[in-house]
Amino acid sequence: IPVEAEDLPGDFSFALLDEDWEQIAPNLEILQRRFPLLATTGIRAHVNGPESFTPDGNMLLGELDEPSGLHLACGMNSNGIALAAGVGLLTAERVLGRPSSLDATRLDPRRFAGFQGGRRYRHAR
Repeated sequence: IPVEAEDLPGDFSFALLDEDWEQIAPNLEILQRRFPLLATTGIRAHVNGPESFTPDGNMLLGELDEPSGLHLACGMNSNGIALAAGVGLLTAERVLGRPSSLDATRLDPRRFAGFQGGRRYRHAR
């Protein structure tokens, strides 16, 4: 479910969205078929946090043209923890002006066209 940054409170850092049982119901049913014990034990709560997704499913990693010096390492499509070590290394190499240990060309944030940042496009995706 798309959530726009401007619709969140200004102090939303490290906060969570409200639980949405309807949203997770289809996946919960599949999980309970796979692990029948879950159907009888129940679930007390679930975590509903905002995630960032990109139009092509690849994260944003690299420096923007403007403002100069702004390096992005975001849009990891729910894989942030798994990618953290490699992203940290690549970001440090870029910021320090060192050669990159991996080719991250396909992750360059400049790969998108301007219309892909529009609300209508994002919600349709």
